[in-house]
Amino acid sequence: MTGELGILLSGPVALSGAVKIVSSRKEELLERFPPRLTEKIMKTDIAGLARAAKKNIMSESCVYMSELGEGGFFSGLWYMAGGLKKGFRVDMYKVPVFQEIIEICELYDVNPYITESKGSVLMVSATPGTQLEAFRRAGCDACIIGYTEKGKDKKLIIGDRIRFLDRPAPDEVERFT
Repeated sequence: MTGELGILLSGPVALSGAVKIVSSRKEELLERFPPRLTEKIMKTDIAGLARAAKKNIMSESCVYMSELGEGGFFSGLWYMAGGLKKGFRVDMYKVPVFQEIIEICELYDVNPYITESKGSVLMVSATPGTQLEAFRRAGCDACIIGYTEKGKDKKLIIGDRIRFLDRPAPDEVERFT
C-alpha cells in the first residue's frame, strides 16, 4: 500500500435523493412502510452532516474533498479519480447507506449509488487513519472505504467480485422531481 491514499466517506449516500422521493411519494410510502421509516430520512440534517465533516477535515493531509450531489456516489468517485489522475479500489460493503434508503430505493427501482447524495463528503487523505480518528472524536460518522491506485482502473469491490465503474449516469432521483 506504499504511496496509496485513503478514500474516506462521511455521511450516508443517497440521503438527499431519498428525501426527494419521500416528499413526492409520502402517501404511497406510508401505505407500505411504518411512519418511522420516512421520519428518519426527513429528520436528518443533511446540511449539518456536510458542515460537520468539512469542519473536521485535517487540511494538511487532505488531498481531495468534495461534497457529493447530483449523480450521487458513483459520480463523485468518477470525478475524484479524474481530478487526482489515479485509479482506485473501493469496498462497496463499507459505503454507508441507511437501510431505510435501501428500502425506498428498492421499491422504486432506484440505484442509491447514482442518486443525489448531498450531505455526504468524499475525501482522500494521505493519513486516512488519523483523519478517521479526527472525524470520530468530533462525532462525525465516517469510514475508510478504499484506496487510490496507480493507473486509471476504477474498481468497485463487492465481496469477492470486482466491477469497474462506468461513466456517470443521469441521477435517478430526477424521475421524482
